[in-house]
Amino acid sequence: MKDRKCNEVFNKLNSDDSALVREGCFLAGEKGCREAIPILVELLKSKDVGIQEAAELSLRKIGGEEAVEALIPLLWDEDAGIRNTALDILREIGIQGLDLIIDLLDDKDPDIRIFAADILGYCPNALVVNILCDVLQNDPDPNVRSQAAVGLGNIGFVEAIPCLEKALEDEEWVKFTVIESLKKIGKDTCAEVLLNYLGKGSELIDSAIIDALASMGKVRIVPTLLHKLDTANIGLRNKIIQALVMLLGDKTLAILDENQRDKFKNYLIEALSDDDEEVQRAALKGLSFLKDKTSFKDVFEFALRLDEETNEDLLNKTVEVLKSIGVTDYLLDAARSKDEKRSLFAIRLLCKLDDKKALETLADIFWTQDRDIQREIVSALFQKDGPSLKEFFINILKKHEDGKVIKAALRFLGEKLRCKEAQEEIFKFLDHPYDDVKEAALKSLVTIGSDWVKDKFVEMHKSDDPLKRFMAVYAFGLMGCREFKKYVKASINDEYEDIRKLAIEALANCCDNKDELIDILNTKIEDSSREVRLAIINVLSEIEDKNKVKPLLIRLLKDTDDFVKMRVLDLFPQVCSDDEVKELLPIINSENKMLKIKCIEVLGQMRGKVATHILFDILNKETDPEIQKLVEEILTKDKE
Repeated sequence: MKDRKCNEVFNKLNSDDSALVREGCFLAGEKGCREAIPILVELLKSKDVGIQEAAELSLRKIGGEEAVEALIPLLWDEDAGIRNTALDILREIGIQGLDLIIDLLDDKDPDIRIFAADILGYCPNALVVNILCDVLQNDPDPNVRSQAAVGLGNIGFVEAIPCLEKALEDEEWVKFTVIESLKKIGKDTCAEVLLNYLGKGSELIDSAIIDALASMGKVRIVPTLLHKLDTANIGLRNKIIQALVMLLGDKTLAILDENQRDKFKNYLIEALSDDDEEVQRAALKGLSFLKDKTSFKDVFEFALRLDEETNEDLLNKTVEVLKSIGVTDYLLDAARSKDEKRSLFAIRLLCKLDDKKALETLADIFWTQDRDIQREIVSALFQKDGPSLKEFFINILKKHEDGKVIKAALRFLGEKLRCKEAQEEIFKFLDHPYDDVKEAALKSLVTIGSDWVKDKFVEMHKSDDPLKRFMAVYAFGLMGCREFKKYVKASINDEYEDIRKLAIEALANCCDNKDELIDILNTKIEDSSREVRLAIINVLSEIEDKNKVKPLLIRLLKDTDDFVKMRVLDLFPQVCSDDEVKELLPIINSENKMLKIKCIEVLGQMRGKVATHILFDILNKETDPEIQKLVEEILTKDKE
C-alpha cells in the first residue's frame, strides 16, 4: 500500500506534463518517497534532460538499498549515457547496498565486474579493501584487476599497501595503475615499496615510479636516482633529471661535485630534446640553477626551435634562463648574424639585459637594423641608466629621421641626463614638422633648464612667429619661475587667442601672490575668446581662497557664452554661499533649457533657505513638465 505522503508525488510523476513530472521528481526526493524509486529509475531513460536530472537528484537524495538494487540493472543497459548515469549515482550511494555491489564481482561479464570495482572504490570501508585486494590478486581479467587497484587508491587505506605491492608482479598495464594508487595513498611505506621495485621492471615502469616518487616529494630516492643517471637510457635519464629538479630545486647543486655537476649540465641540455614539455621545463629550471655560460648556446638554439605562438609560455621560461646566464660571446655574435630570426631574437634578449657589453652591442648594431628593430633597441636603451649612451643618443639626433626614435633620444638626453652638451642639438627640434617631437624637445629643454635654455626661450618670446611665442610661454609655464612672470603677463594680450589662453594657464605657476593673479585675471574677464575665459575659470578653480575667487566668478555668470556659464555653474556651489544664489536668477529665467536645468541642480546642491525659496517659486511658475518633475525630486530629497 502506498504511503499517503507519496500520493501527490505519484500524481505528478504519472502526468503527461513534463513540468509536473519534474516537479514530482523533486517532491519525491524532498519527501523521501521510496515507493517512487522504480519510477525515478525509469525516468533516467527519459528523453527530457530536465526530467533525467530531476530523477537523478532525487535518487541520490533518497538513497538506500532499494535505490541501489533498482539502479543495478541499468549497468547492462545498451545506452552508454544511461549506464554512466547509473554508475555515477551508485558511486555515491553504493555503500548503502554494499552486499548487492559485492555480488556483482561474481558476474561473468568483465565489464560488470569493472563497474562493481569502480563503485567499491568509492566505499571507504575496511571490508571493501579486503574484497578489492582479492579481486586484484585473483580476477582473471587484467582490466578488472586494474580497476580494483584504482579503487584501493581512491579509498586510501594503508591496509591496501601489501596487496598493491604483490600486484607489482602483475601485467605491465596493472603495474601502472598500482603505481598511481601507491602514489595516491602517499605514505612512507608506499615510497619504500616503489623504491624497492625500482629497476626490477621495464624502463617504462621505472619512469612511472620515478614520476610517482618525485610527486610524493620523497627526497630519500635522490642517491638512488643519481646512481642510475649514468646507466639509464636517455628517456629514463630525462625522467630522473625531472625528478631531481622537482625534489631538490637549486639544492641539487649542493650535493654534486664538480665532475657530477658538469655531467648533470650535459644531461640537462640533452633533456631539452625530450618530447615531453614537462621534462623540457625541468631541464630549463635546472639550467637556470647552474647559470653555466657554456650551456648558453644549447639553450639559445632550443629557444629558436620554439614556435612563438604555440609555445609562448615555454619560450618565456627559456628567455628567463638565458637572462640568468647573462651576456656571452655567442649572444653577441648572434645579434650580428645575417640570419634575421637569430639576430632578432638575440637583439630582443640583449634589450632585456642590464650589462655594459649588451648596451655597447645594441648601440653598435643599431644603424644596421631596419626601422622597427631600431625602435625596439632605442626603447630598451631608453630604460637603461648611464652616461655611456650619451654619444649614441646625440648621434641619433644628428642622423636619424624617425619621429619615435628621435623622441626617445630627446627624452633620454633631456629628462634622464639633463645633458647641457646636447641642448643646442635638442633646440633644433623645436622646428620639427611633428608636433609630438616638438613637445618632446620642449620638455627636454625645460628639464635641462640651463641659462642658455632660458635665454633662448626669452628670445623666442620676442619672435614674430606666433608658434615660437606659443612654445616660449608653454616653457615659462612649465618652469614656473618668477623671472618669467613679466613675459607671461605680456602674453595675456597677445593677438593670438591660443597664446593668451596658454599665458593665463602659465600665470598660475609664475605668480606666487594670489592677489596679483586675481587682479590680472580680472582684466581678462571680457576677453573676446571663449577659450581664454574658460582658462580663467580653470585657474580660479585651483585657488584655495574662495572669497578672492567669488567676485570674478559672479562676473563670469553674466558672460555672453552659455558654455562659459555652464562651467561657472560647475564651480558655483564650491565657491558661493546661499547669499549669492540670487545671482543665478537671470540664468533661471533664460531661454536656454539646459542652462536652466543645470542652475536648478546647483540650487539643489546648495540646499540653503534662499535656494529652497527659489525652487518653490520655480515650481509655482514653471509650465515645463520636465523641469517641474526635476524641482519636485530635489525638494522631496531635501525633505528626506
